[in-house]
Amino acid sequence: MNAVVPGSFRKSAPLARSSLAAHYPGNSFNPPRPIWTALRRGFRGACPACGIGALFHGYLDRHAYCPHCGEALHLEAPGTLPALIAAPAALAAACLLAALLDILVEPPLWVSILFCEALALIVAFRLAPRANGAALGLAWAVWHGKFDPHERTCGVPNLPLAIEESRSAQFHSLGGIDL
Repeated sequence: MNAVVPGSFRKSAPLARSSLAAHYPGNSFNPPRPIWTALRRGFRGACPACGIGALFHGYLDRHAYCPHCGEALHLEAPGTLPALIAAPAALAAACLLAALLDILVEPPLWVSILFCEALALIVAFRLAPRANGAALGLAWAVWHGKFDPHERTCGVPNLPLAIEESRSAQFHSLGGIDL
């Protein structure tokens, strides 16, 4: 059998995902991973696979590979999910502080706005790397995107052929001008 290089496409058709459904009922091709454990480890800033290696080497700069176990962490970006977690949490904390200040102290409006905005910024910046780690842990646990070795090595089975047919159609539709 030919060795598959990551990022390349197999010459033969890949295994059908339904052929392994009896082995892994939740995910028909990959073994299940512990979702809550990966979320907790990512929230702590640790590798979702081993829980020991550091996930970040800066504020939001991820390691390409786990320093402890070597798990590939660069394969998938968490996207906008961390912002969707951090922003509402910061807003909720600011609203809670505004309500408490108004009930207990009744300060002038500018003082309330100043303290609430400061709290919102602190919560957002403290929660951003934790939310980023949790989103990365979730993506790792559910085999999302390029964390799925089947998608990473096989891709779409006939993609090179489809790309070539598309380029050929574009070539002929433009009057023979090669793209």
